Amino acid sequence: MTFSLSELFIYMYSSTGEPLDFSGNVDKLHVDKFEQFLDRSPDNNYTFDIITQFRVDRRDHSVQTNPYFFWGPFSGLLVNPGAFAFMPRLMANHSAEHPEGHLTREVLLQFFAVKQTDNGTYNYTEGHERIPDNWYRRPLGFEYGQVPFLLDILAMAAKHPEFLSVGGNTGEVDSFAGADLTDLTGGVLNFQDLAKGDNFACFVFQLLKMTPKFTEQTVAAILDIINGGLGALPNSTLGIDCSQLPGFDSKMARSYFRGFPGSEGVGLKPRKQ
Repeated sequence: MTFSLSELFIYMYSSTGEPLDFSGNVDKLHVDKFEQFLDRSPDNNYTFDIITQFRVDRRDHSVQTNPYFFWGPFSGLLVNPGAFAFMPRLMANHSAEHPEGHLTREVLLQFFAVKQTDNGTYNYTEGHERIPDNWYRRPLGFEYGQVPFLLDILAMAAKHPEFLSVGGNTGEVDSFAGADLTDLTGGVLNFQDLAKGDNFACFVFQLLKMTPKFTEQTVAAILDIINGGLGALPNSTLGIDCSQLPGFDSKMARSYFRGFPGSEGVGLKPRKQ
């Protein structure tokens, strides 16, 4: 992994913060949402399943409260699952007692620069995020890379297919409309096909190119960043084979995205400093 700690926290905060459309800032912790997350574990063990359910609830909350919510091919299919999967996969403490990793409240509080007061409330000190004391990373040979990340995305989607439904609200709350894989790929792909070969990479790559305001150059730059950090997607210069998607209807997809105000940045506030 080549993500810096600060870059990693930007992913984490997008899982515990408000929708960007409302707050204008995705890289600052919202303590109330963080506390809601802490309350999820009855035995002080924040597992992949617990965090996946929290992801479901955060997405549902956005659909129900944000008229401009947009679940795009980049934001919904790559950034959002990373924000949640990275917590159990990269923040868990790996010890002799828990070689598979154990993510506790104490570890989370230190990572996120949060302290609990004597009266039970939580205080966040921005800029004091750090690696916890007596914390051990994943063992060498068991690094978290592109294949485990892809498998986590698909594992989440297997239980919650809405994660792969690209779309958004249409200007009103609770108005989410999404397209399924069969529609967007001209009948070429379904969910079971995503794990085969380059299918998932090709699917996301093609959708990125069809999203308003994403040019070929923008897509290439994004994929270069991903390759440099997680290696989640190959870019077009790395020999990716997308010949299996001849039926991808680009005109339909571009027209489809225009039906969602959030895809064009409607409702966004300037980023808070």
